[in-house]
Amino acid sequence: MFGFTKRPREQAPAVGPVLMRLSDGRQAVRMEIDSAMVRFNTGLLVKDAVVLVGKPEGLEVSMSTGEIARFRIPWEKQFEVRMEITVLQLNLRNGTEAFVCKKPSGLAYPARRTSDRFNTRRFTNIHLDLPALKDSFSILDLSAAGCRVDAEPRLVMNAFRLNRRLWEGMITVGEQLRVRLDLVIPRAYDNKTVGLEFKVNRGGRHSQHLTTLLGTLAIREVRPQSLQPV
Repeated sequence: MFGFTKRPREQAPAVGPVLMRLSDGRQAVRMEIDSAMVRFNTGLLVKDAVVLVGKPEGLEVSMSTGEIARFRIPWEKQFEVRMEITVLQLNLRNGTEAFVCKKPSGLAYPARRTSDRFNTRRFTNIHLDLPALKDSFSILDLSAAGCRVDAEPRLVMNAFRLNRRLWEGMITVGEQLRVRLDLVIPRAYDNKTVGLEFKVNRGGRHSQHLTTLLGTLAIREVRPQSLQPV
């Protein structure tokens, strides 16, 4: 039997200076709210023991106090900031809107994800076709390594067996774009949605098509909301 030596865990930086650097430098971060299944670019403003998070114009987010808003540090992406939401709506004197989070005591390590996920709920023509299930599903969010789809409750428990390979699949954007998936594996589900991991043949045209699709989604992301001191 082999004995393995673990690599020492990297020391997490203090959360205070990280938040102040983001606030003073007005640097945008990619915020994620799990319950709302939404990600958006925004700015932060640190005020004493709280953090104000800008709401981009036109963004509709359903969330509740006590939930967690999270983002990865732009220059230290192995660490993640997780903040408890305390106030859902705050109208600032400069006309911008924000929600308020409790200032965290430290950083989380490691960050849960290494690739960005894009909210695709507002698009009606992005689907995942699964021949093994003889069905097509609306994609709710998409990344370079996986997606979350909308599914009827009867299918979630019966058709999507966790960690069981569904083999092939196809991401379609109407008739404009097709991305062939060589492997699809259900990894998580609730009563209405399923999280799937997939693999695309690297270097092939379908990998290029996926990169093009993700690039287009990134361009269409809600623009960052910059918060000014009040």
